[in-house]
Amino acid sequence: MLGGCDGRCVPAGGYTRPYYAHEEYYKSPAHASPPNAPRNAPTPPARARLSPARARAAHPHDRQCPAAHMRHPPRAVLLALAGLALLLLSLLTLHFFPLARFSPSATARNWGWPAPPLADDTLLGALKSSGGDPTRVCEELGQALAPPSAHAQGGEGQRARRGKHVLDKTLEEVRATVARTSGYYARDWSLWLGWNNMRYIIETGLNHALLLNRTLVLPSFVYARDCEFPHEVCSAFEHRVNRAESGSEEWRNLPAEDQDGWRIPIQLMFDLRSPAPADPDQDQDQGQGQGQERYAVITTAQFLLMHGLSAALETPNGQWDSAAYLARAPGAEQLTLHRIDPGQYQPQGHTVVDRLPRKPELAEGEELNDGLRQRLHALTAGGGHADWGVVRHVVQQFLPDADGLDDDEDDALVGLLAAYDIGPVYTFRGTQQFLTKLVTGGERAFMRREYMRGWADMYAGVREDVLWLPGEHHNGWPPGSMRFTSLAARTQYQSLVVRDMIFPPGVEEVGEHIARRMRERVEGRMWMAIHMRRGDFVRLGWTIAGANAFDSHLRRVQQQLAHGRRMLNERAEKRWEDFQLADVAGAEPWEEFVGAQPPRDNDPFYVATDEKDPSNLDKLRAAGGVLISDIVTPDDRRLLGPPSVLTDFMGLVEQSVMVRAAFWAGHSISSVSGTVANQRGRRGCDTRTTALE
Repeated sequence: MLGGCDGRCVPAGGYTRPYYAHEEYYKSPAHASPPNAPRNAPTPPARARLSPARARAAHPHDRQCPAAHMRHPPRAVLLALAGLALLLLSLLTLHFFPLARFSPSATARNWGWPAPPLADDTLLGALKSSGGDPTRVCEELGQALAPPSAHAQGGEGQRARRGKHVLDKTLEEVRATVARTSGYYARDWSLWLGWNNMRYIIETGLNHALLLNRTLVLPSFVYARDCEFPHEVCSAFEHRVNRAESGSEEWRNLPAEDQDGWRIPIQLMFDLRSPAPADPDQDQDQGQGQGQERYAVITTAQFLLMHGLSAALETPNGQWDSAAYLARAPGAEQLTLHRIDPGQYQPQGHTVVDRLPRKPELAEGEELNDGLRQRLHALTAGGGHADWGVVRHVVQQFLPDADGLDDDEDDALVGLLAAYDIGPVYTFRGTQQFLTKLVTGGERAFMRREYMRGWADMYAGVREDVLWLPGEHHNGWPPGSMRFTSLAARTQYQSLVVRDMIFPPGVEEVGEHIARRMRERVEGRMWMAIHMRRGDFVRLGWTIAGANAFDSHLRRVQQQLAHGRRMLNERAEKRWEDFQLADVAGAEPWEEFVGAQPPRDNDPFYVATDEKDPSNLDKLRAAGGVLISDIVTPDDRRLLGPPSVLTDFMGLVEQSVMVRAAFWAGHSISSVSGTVANQRGRRGCDTRTTALE
C-alpha cells in the first residue's frame, strides 16, 4: 500500500519506524511519552502544579524560570508558527524542486523514468486532496498496486499474473519441502554482487542441492543498487541501507548518495519453474508448476522460523552464521552441521565434477593396451585435461579396429577409456575467466579419474542436518562451479539456467511490448540492441575495448551497429537459409525477422546502459539510441507494479528486450550480457546475431 506523499510515494503509515512513532500509540494514557522516546521508556511522573514561591523554596539552587506564558505559548501561537514554517518549507521545496521534475515529460532525462504524476497541481494541494486515501497522491503507482478489475480481459496496463512463487510457503509447506529431502544445503552468498552474478550463484546452489537431494537455503533478500527516481521514492517501498552492509567496503569511497542501496525480498528478482512443463518454452510467467517440486528451496528466514528462531537473526551480508542459525530454541531439536573446508571443494590439481564416472571391471582374459595407457596418462598428467579430438586420434592409432570411434557420438569412446581410468569432463565455453557464465556452447575433454572430486560421491552420504559450503566459489569458476561427467548432466544444468530460472511476472510481457514498439519505430525492419556497460566499469577500467571516455565508447557502439547491419543484410539476402543455432538442447530457429528488411543506417537502436550523465545521454540519443525511459509507458509500469521503481528490477526488463532484438552486442565480462546471451540461445537466435566482446 502507498501512504502519504510529500512529492514522493511512501508506504502506508510513512517510512518504516517502530510503532511508538505512530500517533495512535500515544492516544493511550499509559504511553504518554514524548514521540521520540523509545517504546520501553518510562513515562515521566506528572508534576504537581506549584506556585512560583513554593517552587523556589523546593528548589533553592535552580535559576528562576521564565514566566509560564513565555515557556508555553498559547496553542493558537503554536499553530500559527507551525503554519508559517510549513508555508516557508513548501515555498522552498517548490523553488528548489519544481513539480516539473516529477512530471513524466521532464523526468525522463533527469531520472531515467517518467515519475509518478501527482494528483493535483501543487504538493500541498495533492496532500489536501488525498482525503485520507494516500494512494491518490501518487496515483499511477497507486493503480499499479491495485489488482486488475474483475471485468478486465487482458492487454497492456493490467497487472501481471502472479501465481504462487516457489518461495511463498507457509511453515507447514516449508516442513513438507524439507521432509522430501535429506536435509539442508547452505552456503555463503555474495550479496555485495549485482543481481546477475547472484543469479549465477543461485543456479549453482540449486544444482548442488539437487545432486545431494537437499533443500537449498537461499538468502531472504538481495540488494538493489540504484533507483529510477530520487532515492526517497525507492525508500518508500523498500528498506534503504548503506551498500557496505551487503559485505563489501568498496562503496565507502563513493559519494554519500551513491552508497545507497535497498534491501528487497529475493522473490522480486526471479521465479523458478519447478517442475519444468512438458513444453520448455510455454508460459514463462506461470512460475512454479503443480505437483512435487523439482527444486527444494526455502529462504533463510523460513529456516529460522521453522526452528523457533527469529528471522531477524539473518546476517545482512549473506554469510551463514552457524552459531546463530543453529542455536537451539526452547522445545526444538538441536540441528547438526557438516562444514566443508573451502580448500577441499576443489583441491589443487583436482577438478570437482557432479559425480565420478563408473569404473568397469575387466572381463576375464581382457587386457589393456599398455602403449595406449602410457600415452593417455602422459596426456592427462597432473590432473590436466586432454583435448577430446586428440584423445580420439591417439586411441585410433593404438586400436585401429575399435568400433564406433569414427562417429561423433560419445558413448563408444567414453566406454572404451573407462577401463583405462580415464573419464570425460563436460563444461561450457567460457569468456574472460568465466565472468559471464555462458551455457550456449559446450566443451568436452578427458582426464584421469583419480584427479576428479565427485560432489555427489563425497557428500551424498553426509548424515548431518545441515551441509555448509563456506567461502567464495563464484569468480573464476565455470557455470555450475563444477564440470560434469556426462552429456546428460551438463544438459540438465543448461536447462536449469535457460529454462527453469525465469524472469519474475510481467517482465517478459513488458519486454514484448517494448520490442513491438521498437519494431514500429523502424517501420517493421529488423532492429538492433546494444548493452553499453558504464557505471562502476568506468571506475574500474573495465569498459569495452578500454573505452572509458564516453565518446570513445560511443564510437565503439557505432562500430558494433555497423557490424550488425552488415551481418543482417547478409542474412536477409539469404533469407536466413543457413540458420546457425547455439548449442542449447531443444532450441529451434527463431524466425521473427525472416522476410523483414535489414536496418537502415539511420535507424534508431535500443541501448541498455547505466550511464547517468545527462550530457552523455543526450549524445547517445542524438546518435539514435533509445533508452528505457524513452519507450516505457505508464501501462508497463502498472503491469510491473512497485518493483519498477528499482533500476535493478528494470534491468530485468531491459534484458528481456535485448533478447528479442534482431542483432545484439554486449560486453564479454558483464554478467548482464551473459544472461542475455544465454536467453538468446534458448530463444533460437542465430549465433551470428549475438556478439560479445
